[in-house]
Amino acid sequence: MCFLLLRFFSSTFQTRAAAEGSHFTDVRVKVKVIDVNDKTPVFEGLDDNKVYPAAVTEKTNIGDLVVKVTAIDADGEAPNNQVSSF
Repeated sequence: MCFLLLRFFSSTFQTRAAAEGSHFTDVRVKVKVIDVNDKTPVFEGLDDNKVYPAAVTEKTNIGDLVVKVTAIDADGEAPNNQVSSF
């Protein structure tokens, strides 16, 4: 069952006594599909060698931005679709 396609579904079940003409009862069951952390985060903007291209000059100051690394995660909802870098 895919969380991204179906978040809830419901169905009705019936139980009936074995004897002919017996009593029966219906019950409605509502099922919540829970997101599972099953997607791997993917880096965006990589070159063909799966490397972020970056270069600095000798005049680059400490603390200057050299490259911005971004990633996405296709899981359905937080916290499973949140990414962080270290």
